[in-house]
Amino acid sequence: FLGSVVLVFAWFVGVALVGAGIGVLVAHVAWSQIGTGDPPAVAIIAVAVVGAVGAMFVQKYVIVVGTAFMGAWTIVLSWANAFPAAKGLTRGASDTEVWIFYPTSAPGLRWAPIAWIGLGLLGTAVQLTTTASAKKRR
Repeated sequence: FLGSVVLVFAWFVGVALVGAGIGVLVAHVAWSQIGTGDPPAVAIIAVAVVGAVGAMFVQKYVIVVGTAFMGAWTIVLSWANAFPAAKGLTRGASDTEVWIFYPTSAPGLRWAPIAWIGLGLLGTAVQLTTTASAKKRR
């Protein structure tokens, strides 16, 4: 009994964290279009809380979209690391170059955000249609 209570609680915490993360991602992308530097901490906290609460109302879709886009990002990151030419590296370029791989600011990887969004939308569509068709068969 105790294990099931812990897992149900973990489910809700996980959904809230994913919602908060999506809210913060949206806030950072929006801020990069309207401001410079980092967005204000109060705004990020507010958006995280709104995202967490909103995620509780649409749990199924948060899980579907969250897993689709995280899976898509894993594919994009794997592709970029598996093929150095995809990073824009040429012969003689340093393999020790340090950079942070964010969806919206990857040096030499202008294709990465487009591929990420495309694969994420594809994954979302597949999950939603697969789930819907599985329910109809029952």
